[in-house]
Amino acid sequence: MLHKITNITGQIPSTITKLNTFFFLTSTFNVHLGTIPESFGSLQTELPYLILSHNQLSGSIPKSLGNIDFQSFNVSYNRLCGLIPSLQGFDYYTYFHNKCLCGAPLDSCK
Repeated sequence: MLHKITNITGQIPSTITKLNTFFFLTSTFNVHLGTIPESFGSLQTELPYLILSHNQLSGSIPKSLGNIDFQSFNVSYNRLCGLIPSLQGFDYYTYFHNKCLCGAPLDSCK
């Protein structure tokens, strides 16, 4: 099921993970503030596409997202920081233009 979130501001609610079906979640060009919910990593449903680019998300990418087998994942153009967790080997453009993300495929952390 496609869940496209548009014209929304504020934090991404952690309760969104209680929806029964997900196939594609895209929420780009909104004004999301705050962090990516840690609960995304404990989804009990298949979520192969998670696109959260072009927002104002901060904090780090939850390590729990490494539990999901994404076909597509994008958090570019946000304000994320910290070490990129072990995901499926997405390219530079997946993480491009964040405040201070580091680790493969970006520059190593100092």
